[in-house]
Amino acid sequence: MKTAFFFLFVILLTSCSGHKFGIIGMDGRYLLAPQFDDIWSFSEGAAVFRVGDYFGYIGTNGLIVIPPVFQKASSFSEGLAVTELSNRLYYIDKTGKPVFGGFYTEAYGFHEGFACVKEGEKYGYLDKNGGYLVKPSFLYAEDFSEGLALVGYIPGKSSSHLNGKMRFGYIDKAGKIVIELNSLVPEPKELFAKMTAQAESFHIKFQQTGKKPEGMTPAEILGHLKSQSIDDKLFALWAIGELKMKDGTRALVTALTNSDPSTRFLAVWGLGELMAVDAILPLIQRLNDTDKTVKIAAIRTIVKIGGEFSLLPLIALLRDTDPDIRNTAFWAVQNLTIIKGSGFSEGKAIIIADELYGYIDLNGAVSVMPSFAYAFPFFNGFAVVKKGGYFGYIDHSGKPAGEFRYDTAAPFENGFAVVQSNLLYGMIGASGNWVAPAIYDDLYQYSDGLALFCLSNRYGYLDKTGNVAIKPIFENGGHFTGGLAPVKGKGKYGYINIKGQLAIPFQYDEAGSFHDGLAPVNFMGKWGFIDQNGEFIIKPSFSDAYPFVKDIAPVKGE
Repeated sequence: MKTAFFFLFVILLTSCSGHKFGIIGMDGRYLLAPQFDDIWSFSEGAAVFRVGDYFGYIGTNGLIVIPPVFQKASSFSEGLAVTELSNRLYYIDKTGKPVFGGFYTEAYGFHEGFACVKEGEKYGYLDKNGGYLVKPSFLYAEDFSEGLALVGYIPGKSSSHLNGKMRFGYIDKAGKIVIELNSLVPEPKELFAKMTAQAESFHIKFQQTGKKPEGMTPAEILGHLKSQSIDDKLFALWAIGELKMKDGTRALVTALTNSDPSTRFLAVWGLGELMAVDAILPLIQRLNDTDKTVKIAAIRTIVKIGGEFSLLPLIALLRDTDPDIRNTAFWAVQNLTIIKGSGFSEGKAIIIADELYGYIDLNGAVSVMPSFAYAFPFFNGFAVVKKGGYFGYIDHSGKPAGEFRYDTAAPFENGFAVVQSNLLYGMIGASGNWVAPAIYDDLYQYSDGLALFCLSNRYGYLDKTGNVAIKPIFENGGHFTGGLAPVKGKGKYGYINIKGQLAIPFQYDEAGSFHDGLAPVNFMGKWGFIDQNGEFIIKPSFSDAYPFVKDIAPVKGE
């Protein structure tokens, strides 16, 4: 798994001071007295807490629903949570009852009906009855997403240069490997058959003219290269490959730069027959050949020979306008390096080939060839990718949405995305058009129709046309929730409405956003909660306080 530990927490609160956390209701009374060292965020109606060295769970009613008896605990996922009890990992239900367990070295939450576990050094997948969908057999495993899960394994022997190395693929919910990332593009057998036929045509031609290499000495064959006849030279190049004459390697390498395409083709073909590892670099130069047949023959020969060399020239062909060249190049890349993958999002998964990023679909078809320096998952129809040192966006077909010109770029939300250019921030629309120019020191996504920005150390708000709706006159600011936003002026915090009018005066040392109709504020060194009229509903008496979630809030006692 990507994470190093079996329990992946999203910590909401950690008690760093001597004070403990407690839970209050909306009337300000303690539902649970201060006693917790840590409290995690809620998931499926329960939140993990820690008291000393033990973990338990509280419910959304603010009460302890599972006492702190576990050595480790994770958030609930699909009705079950991973815990450790007496040095053994168990999945528990929401009553705290162990449903099943095992001698797992790692265990993860359920996703789409299955959970990944590790026994010894191998990963497998459990169903919700504790039975194995796939017994631990993988060297790497990730959670299911959109019906598939990424796994790593060592396949059986083949003719590949990658024998003995871990490869990646996807299993379905029957536990069957349905996509193999190093077999995404099949061998272009028809193209290769044509090349084999072309080489054989020279054999037939020379036989018809009475030229046979059998019985000739290497010196006699090489002597044909000095002839003025093009047919004699072609015969010599073909014979070197046919007889696998190692002392003819230099002659073949020299012929790679000949102006005649047939000469270059036979030179490439012959070097493949000789398995001439020392000729890899000259062969790589043929990847830019003007003749399509020579170029494809060079790709095939490079794969046949193998060896250690940069794949960048092959990777460059993934952007070729000719689909035969693109597909043959990808076939070559997947035979020479390990293709890595990621989880699926919006029907696409990122693949990585020699540090370049692309995408496949749920059927394992390459939808966007690896050509980006970095890529992020699709979100709301677009993916953030990096190319030529800059970030930009592509749609599901791989078509750019605007130019690659941003230093950083955030995902689109509700048709807008925050981007950075020349160290300043702006906002763009789905077509890549500027909604707000990149002139701001900081800029955030829209909330209640307004986007918080910072300009020259002052905060204001933009509307959805990119115009300034509230002038930057504040020392700090927060997001709008429920029609109000916390802002700072004259060294104190207050709240403004969406018209920019001061709704609650500047009087607080700190202020949070409204949730469930209340906002935590610090007044004269103590935290309490106010309503949208600025009235204290819960008097300031806590050393710290956090927003209400489902009518309960964590607070620190005095």
